[in-house]
Amino acid sequence: MKFRNWYYLLTVLSFTALFYKQEAGINVFLFAGLLLTLSGLMNTTNWKKKEWLTIASGTLFSSVFVAIYANSLTIMMSLISILILVILQRSKNTSYGVALGSGMISVFGSLVFMVLGINYAQKLKQARKTQILKKTNRRGPVFVVVIVSFLFLSLYREVNPIFDAYFASLLGNIEWGWIFFTLFGSVILYSFFFPPRILMKLLKIEDSYGKTLGDNHPKPKYSFIINLFANFENERYSAFMMFGILNLLLLFLNITDFNYLFLKGELPKGITYSDYVHSGVGAVIVSIILAIALIIYYFRGQMNFDPQSKNIKTLVFIWIAQNMFLILMATFKNQLYIDAYSLTFLRIGVYYYLGFSTLGLLLTLYKIYCKKDTWFLFRSNSFGFYILLVLSCAINWSAIVTNYNLKNNKEVDLDYIANVGFENYPLLWEREYFESKRHETFELRLTSKPEFYDLPNAIGSFLEEYERSGMVSYSYEKEKTYQYFVQLAVSGKLKPCTKEEEPKE
Repeated sequence: MKFRNWYYLLTVLSFTALFYKQEAGINVFLFAGLLLTLSGLMNTTNWKKKEWLTIASGTLFSSVFVAIYANSLTIMMSLISILILVILQRSKNTSYGVALGSGMISVFGSLVFMVLGINYAQKLKQARKTQILKKTNRRGPVFVVVIVSFLFLSLYREVNPIFDAYFASLLGNIEWGWIFFTLFGSVILYSFFFPPRILMKLLKIEDSYGKTLGDNHPKPKYSFIINLFANFENERYSAFMMFGILNLLLLFLNITDFNYLFLKGELPKGITYSDYVHSGVGAVIVSIILAIALIIYYFRGQMNFDPQSKNIKTLVFIWIAQNMFLILMATFKNQLYIDAYSLTFLRIGVYYYLGFSTLGLLLTLYKIYCKKDTWFLFRSNSFGFYILLVLSCAINWSAIVTNYNLKNNKEVDLDYIANVGFENYPLLWEREYFESKRHETFELRLTSKPEFYDLPNAIGSFLEEYERSGMVSYSYEKEKTYQYFVQLAVSGKLKPCTKEEEPKE
């Protein structure tokens, strides 16, 4: 316990040193490495647990690419990984989705859990009546001494103006922002070292789920809340009709799509690519979610083992296959839209949604074939989504969007390219995109001495913030962009100005 207290103190101080007045960069990687090391030291068995090793690898992987790209995806996945790690370092059977939710509750509710933990510790010490209790009782005298000392301090400051001025200057030199940031870090990091007892007990409930169903699986009770049908025979009959009709509807839809996309090669009159993709993809995702929900409902228990339900399973397998074809068509539509217009993060997001839908359908197929319970789907999907997103951190999406649009579009939307990321500032500078944008005067150290430069707001703000940050905010892409403008200043292509000069409008 004493070591844990020291680990906690070390982490809080490291958090302040790495992130106070800093941006995300290599500091995220260093902090993630510290958390993983201390997690392994507090519980050495973690090094043998594949669940902990998986989330530890994901945390390190995403944080490495924060140091390279420092984009929103890498930062978000590093934060998500650490929140999951808070729980999985002590509860290996918890699913990633539940671990993320529990991690958020434990971190953002840390102040409440700190108070509850202190009260619990005090009650435990009183019950044991140990020597520690006597030390705890000293808090009262210490509190009185502090109050009286502050009272006399106020009196002494009134007695001697010189002492008052000295003490005022001393307080003025204290960086309160640093103190409050450290207190903030101590609160949000508390649950990593002292997990809430109530929350950890609740997480044990999940251990009995995510299993393979047995032939002796209890039959569901047929109440209105659980089942809309009077008995299992009626449910089996409704399932056969349901999946039969849905297969016919989906078959007609897929034939229509195939006809217009591949046979005719053109859209009907009055229908644009925007209508065809936006409304279509949204409906596909919703329909697949409902499809999975229907399958979960019907195959929640007895139908998994009923010999007369084989035809229903066949219809379900065909329906899943047709849904996979529907996703394939939606993917092709999205690519047509990108070819006609341009590549954006939103359209990349559509591919992600379709990929998640594909994973969900495949895992649903596996659930029925291997007779897994419903919770298996939640556990496996949350794990699959996490792995896909973490691996995506290795891809420089900003570069992909920019290069694709420059290569495949005659009329490039430079306004959008400017909002893609700071990596595009050199490219836009060379195209003189910023000439018509609002300028301001920024004091920067691009050369050997600080000088004023008349720069566009976006570029000047980026350079100013990067210079203000320390080495712990280092990011490969940020440094590369910054050095581009340094070279412009050194070569004389970016000339300094006086502070009094009027910036361009």
